[in-house]
Amino acid sequence: MIIQVKNLLAAKKLRKVVTKEQKRKDVVLKKEERKKVVQKRLKQKNNKPLITIKATQMCGFFYTTIMEFLPENIENYSVSHTEQEPKLLAELNRETWANVMIPRMLSGHLQGRALSMFSKMINPTNIIEIGTYTGYSALCMAEGLQSNGTLHTLDINKEYTSVADRYFKRSDYSNNIKQHIGNALNIIPTFECNFQLAFIDADKENYSAYFDLLIDKIDIGGYIIADNVLWSGKVTNEKMDTETLALDEYNKKTLAEPRVENILLPVRDGLMISRKIK
Repeated sequence: MIIQVKNLLAAKKLRKVVTKEQKRKDVVLKKEERKKVVQKRLKQKNNKPLITIKATQMCGFFYTTIMEFLPENIENYSVSHTEQEPKLLAELNRETWANVMIPRMLSGHLQGRALSMFSKMINPTNIIEIGTYTGYSALCMAEGLQSNGTLHTLDINKEYTSVADRYFKRSDYSNNIKQHIGNALNIIPTFECNFQLAFIDADKENYSAYFDLLIDKIDIGGYIIADNVLWSGKVTNEKMDTETLALDEYNKKTLAEPRVENILLPVRDGLMISRKIK
């Protein structure tokens, strides 16, 4: 009996060692797979992967945040039949994916060209953006500004906006873009000018609060565009977390708001486009 017990304990111990070793191998394998995913997303047009440090060190983190909003073949077809992003934006796109946390927050090529097109159609004098991140969307919308126009972009994170600042200074819109660091809920009321275009892409819980602060500062015929309103499709779930609930409430709020007409476009992670009519 004692011998049998000893053998049983030895077998259990061996099984734990084997399981632990297998898990270690699985983790290594997954890291290699994740690294390949990141490098695939960072390929240039000549199909040579960029050399990055943070991307490979944080491949586990990147893997969890990379999400294809469209089937890859559809996205590739759409991008290949869309105007190319300017060289400066392409560089910013690559740097963000290589060196900045949560790179999926970047608008990216397809949505960026959509924002640029909207701005060009509106030809605004003043634009306000809630959520600068690394500055990609601001540079896209600045393409449609009037020559003497101003784009005010707000963010609370100095690390992200330091990247944006470098690219703003290198762009043709260095004199048109004004950065504001701090809580947007406190900054928005300080603006005395009206806006013809607003873009909301910040903390999801405050989308409705941002809308309420912005609506009276938007000219008749002006637009409020909110990003991520589909939230990876989670807005269709029965059970929702706090952020998803806030986005669902925002979608319902804008639909019921009599001062705007709206359309929810399933571009990337969803754009709610609201036009002020009264």
